[in-house]
Amino acid sequence: MSFWAGAGDESADSADFAEVKVVQLTGAHDGGTAINPMAVEGQLEGSMHMAMGFALTEEVVWNEGSALNPSLASYAVPSPLDMPRTELVHIDSWDP
Repeated sequence: MSFWAGAGDESADSADFAEVKVVQLTGAHDGGTAINPMAVEGQLEGSMHMAMGFALTEEVVWNEGSALNPSLASYAVPSPLDMPRTELVHIDSWDP
């Protein structure tokens, strides 16, 4: 079993809150003993990237169970350049 907690530090345009910028993402993960710590770090960074994109930029428009988005070409997904500072904490644990 794996456990995950994450938090984001953001700033907003105080004039009308039209733009939100994530300044830092911090995540802690207890996934047992990491056999390949670099791979674990990559997976965690990827999941943080996906979560930020889903929360701030991605939108799928649905109508009666069908997606109305014309194609993935117009689908806004953040690039690596859009990512804020990230801090990852991997907690090694052993639970039989």
